[in-house]
Amino acid sequence: MVFWGCASTPPPKPLPAGWSPSLEQVVPGDVDLVARIDLSRARQDGVDGAVRKGLADSGLSSAVLSTLSGCLDTAARVRIALRFGPNGTDGDVLAVVAGVPKRTDVPCNASGWKYAGTRRDLEVFEPEVPSSDRSAVALMMRSDRGEVLVATPGQVDSVLRVLRDGPDADRLDPKADDVVVLAANVHEELLPEAWKQKAPTFVQMARGLLRVEIRAGMHAERGGSVRAELVYGDARDAGRAGETLKRVRDALAGSDGPVLRKIGESSHATLQGEVLRVEFALEADPVAQPP
Repeated sequence: MVFWGCASTPPPKPLPAGWSPSLEQVVPGDVDLVARIDLSRARQDGVDGAVRKGLADSGLSSAVLSTLSGCLDTAARVRIALRFGPNGTDGDVLAVVAGVPKRTDVPCNASGWKYAGTRRDLEVFEPEVPSSDRSAVALMMRSDRGEVLVATPGQVDSVLRVLRDGPDADRLDPKADDVVVLAANVHEELLPEAWKQKAPTFVQMARGLLRVEIRAGMHAERGGSVRAELVYGDARDAGRAGETLKRVRDALAGSDGPVLRKIGESSHATLQGEVLRVEFALEADPVAQPP
């Protein structure tokens, strides 16, 4: 029971009214980004391979993805919470997979883990060999609802706090209405340095930006669409971002690459006060097309 011994938390107290220890509600309010991926719908629409590849290429902790790999083939959904790191997605990660049947002693049949007791009726597991690596998985939990949580070291204290006090009222909670839905709080001064160097146009659009929500619907044969809502603190910042977006759209529409050209030609933006909404189409996966 290493975590409970080391964490500076008081003994468990009665849960707040209406709070039950669902691991999907353990996402703390101080993360920068939360993504909800509907794995069942991705499999149904023939894009599960693309979604899994997107996760592998995302820059998220490979230890987190490896630990959960034994669950992803059958899980209904995965929720990923991130605090940005120096390169963006290399920060502190918490991930919860849901809809996982309990078939193995250790969740996801992950190796290198040992049972460490229970907390709030949740099974707790800890690494057999702890690591000080920021990207290592330091904590695993399983609920009787078919949920499995893993967290890197920088997220462990937040997990314990939420289990102790109940869910954060201001936590990011992406809606369950597309294959991938992402919600983020933006603090311009805290944007990763790598983004400032590699994506200056994005950083320019982030001036005055407060919140972002992105929805991606995908289908192997029909293609899909991406819808984004960007909320600014001031209508002038939103207007300047809209002008920048027009230049990006024109550049993409003139691209030699068919994927980028499709995005540019199909993109549409509307501006309403402090809110900028953007939508564009995605190409169908040619590999998944019927013969």
